[in-house]
Amino acid sequence: MQNVLRYTTNQDRSFLTAALEDGFCVYQLSPLSLQARRRFDDGGVRIAQMIYRSNIILLVGGGKNPKFASNKVIFWDEKKQAPVGEIEFKSEVLNIQCDKQFLLVMLKNKAVLYSITNGPVLLKEIQTSSERGTCSMVSLGQNAIMCIPARNVGHIQLMFFKAKQFKSSIILAHEAAISSLSFSRTGKLLASCSEHGTLIRVWNTETGEKITELRRGFQKAKIKLLRFSPDETLFAASSERSTLHVYSLQGNPIKLLKSSLKVDDEDRLTGSGSTDSFENQMIDSEDAVQQTHWKRRIGEMIDAGKRPHWTIKLASSDPSAMEWLSDTSLFVAYLNGDYQTFTLTVEEHVHKGKSSFQPTLSVHYRAVNNKFGNILSDDE
Repeated sequence: MQNVLRYTTNQDRSFLTAALEDGFCVYQLSPLSLQARRRFDDGGVRIAQMIYRSNIILLVGGGKNPKFASNKVIFWDEKKQAPVGEIEFKSEVLNIQCDKQFLLVMLKNKAVLYSITNGPVLLKEIQTSSERGTCSMVSLGQNAIMCIPARNVGHIQLMFFKAKQFKSSIILAHEAAISSLSFSRTGKLLASCSEHGTLIRVWNTETGEKITELRRGFQKAKIKLLRFSPDETLFAASSERSTLHVYSLQGNPIKLLKSSLKVDDEDRLTGSGSTDSFENQMIDSEDAVQQTHWKRRIGEMIDAGKRPHWTIKLASSDPSAMEWLSDTSLFVAYLNGDYQTFTLTVEEHVHKGKSSFQPTLSVHYRAVNNKFGNILSDDE
């Protein structure tokens, strides 16, 4: 696959679409497989946004030789292999977010909202401070939540659509301009960062209150992608410094495990059983290592968030897509057609001492590198 112009994922994050200089590709994420490849002889697309798992894909022209005008959103029917509708604007389309009911189109300093249930119907035009089209959207059945940088720099405008009613609220999030926004899958949490890229803040979307603040570093850097894990216990952020930071939102996985040991384990240490009898049950090494079911224990640990618990070196400084494949595994794609998968682990180290049982945790990850060109379609 040639160099990619942009990646997008569908609303349930099960499919990835790559916009190319000569068309687009659609991949299923888990297991990773090529589902569709559309080639255009007369140009490329800069944005290709799939609507759930339907045959409708929203396209915006781009690249060296655009297939469509950059100020239009094209409704492409992959089954018919032809456009079935379009919306034209007075300026370039920078970004789009959509579900089956709503389409949010980002222009320079303007957000335009449509209902698309029965053809495009203009609902609202909203002024924004964003010049790059920063936005996020989460679909919740018949409801939806959207967010954009508000008119005032550093503020976020939340928009709620529930039971066909609209309401809006403002979060005073940062002092500098907003650069990235991302909802959790339930819409309960929103992550934001500014152009400074040193702090990431997590917000309660219902109350607008700040839940936590996560530090990426002290030097400025552009944070490119933000993602909550499906169960909302972990949070990932990738930056232009070729680094992926993963934070625990519910506890520090490198604290001593003693606080989260089961009651029967503690009894064996302090009451019903002696230390000697317990040590005799352990294998004959000074440092026994075993995989811990840390996802069940992590919520009981202390020292939540603040600093990254996993710091991962990425293959490149241009990560363009990042999604969680499961609660503990991540997928990262690059514009050159490469991708990586990461599996996060926490290992329990049990040290056999003379008179004490001292379990500790250490964090690790396994990385796999690959290329989209190596992926075959399901038919193959």
